[in-house]
Formats: sequence, structure tokens, C-alpha cells
Amino acid sequence: MIITEIPIGADKKQVLRSMDCYEDSPLYGETSELYEEIRQQVYSAVHPRAAVTFLEGEAYVLMTLGEEISDLITRLFGEGEYLGGMIADTLADHCLFFADHYLTERLRPVCAERGVGVAGRMDAPNDMPMERQKEILERTDGTNAIGVGITSGLMFSPVKSMGYIMTLTDDKETFRAQHDCRGCRAEGCAMRKAPYGGRQGGDNGEHEVK
Repeated sequence: MIITEIPIGADKKQVLRSMDCYEDSPLYGETSELYEEIRQQVYSAVHPRAAVTFLEGEAYVLMTLGEEISDLITRLFGEGEYLGGMIADTLADHCLFFADHYLTERLRPVCAERGVGVAGRMDAPNDMPMERQKEILERTDGTNAIGVGITSGLMFSPVKSMGYIMTLTDDKETFRAQHDCRGCRAEGCAMRKAPYGGRQGGDNGEHEVK
């Protein structure tokens, strides 16, 4: 199952906060103005697509924003546009998480049609070994389907890609497919919405959607 119609979006305030840039920061005005310019370039370079494979008891999900966004970020840093590169890199991360949120909700009716629910989600390395990233790539035929490969360090390539495994259940009313920050040990993550082991909070920000 290949999905290409995935919207692009991000919350500007959340992006800037991820960069430790707040309204009372000395560089807020300059960064906010440059953000609008970089946003157009990022949205043009982001091409979200996903491959999903359902098997007995599990569903394998692989998603990418494509190679063009990585090229843009590399070019900005290479040209000495460090602030622009930081904005583009951070914004791309938010676009990836935005696409993931959309994708999981899009899979909800797909699961219902198959008569299954989602008991949980496994992300590497917190919930499963990194080796299973290779399994995700193979199960989804990710290289042929959406152009994703894997490095010797078991990281997906292009960089702005993610994969996970959904554990299926016969209970159609259960759907725990969203990433849960409470189970993630990356405590320094700028995208974190809840502390490790704490209560997961919602995102009340407005997202700019393409």
C-alpha cells in the first residue's frame, strides 16, 4: 500500500521554539522573517509519501519526505546560510511529524475495514532493536516503493524518513498508532510534548498546511 497524497504542514511557533527562539529573543524578528522565506523553499522540496504493509499481527509503516529536502538543507549550510539551514532542518522535522500524524489517522479506517485495531506502536530504538528498521524496509519494499534505503548504521536514507511497526489487535475500537512521547527516552528532543514516563500533552498550535 503506497500513499502519496499526504499534506505538508507545521506550526511556526513550535518550529521556532524547537530552535530556542521565542518572541523575547534578540534574534526573533530576523528569524521569524527568514522563516517565511525558508518555509516556501522547504514546502517546495518536501514530497511526503509512505509505504504500508499489513501482515498477520503487525503492520509495517515507512515514510519519507524525499531526498530533495536533504539537498536543500545541505546547500544552505554549504553556502554559509547557517540560520536558514537550521530553520530548514527543524521545519523539515516538524513536517515529518505532521505527516506521521496525518498518516496514522488515515490508517484508522483502513484498519477498521480489515477488522483490526492497533494495540501499540514500536519505534526504534526505544521499543525495538535498530535491526528491525531493515525488516521494515524489506516488508514494505521501501526502496522500490518510495525510494528509501538504509545505511550501514541501520538509519533510513533519505535522512528525513521514519519507520515503525504497529501491533494489531482484534479489538477494532483500540487505535494506539500515534507516537507517544511518554515512552521515548530522547529527553533532549525538541519535538517532545510530554516528559518520559509522564502524561502526553496535546498540540494546540495551528498548523500551516499546504
